[in-house]
Amino acid sequence: MICVVLNLLPTILLMRAGEITVCQNARHARNQKRIANAARK
Repeated sequence: MICVVLNLLPTILLMRAGEITVCQNARHARNQKRIANAARK
């Protein structure tokens, strides 16, 4: 049972890290869009 948990932990951590980077990329893209709109005006 413990072995299963230990095997799953890295996967869960990787998924969590992936979600975080996706969120950061989305936020960054939104900021870039806002900056581009401000520059156009």
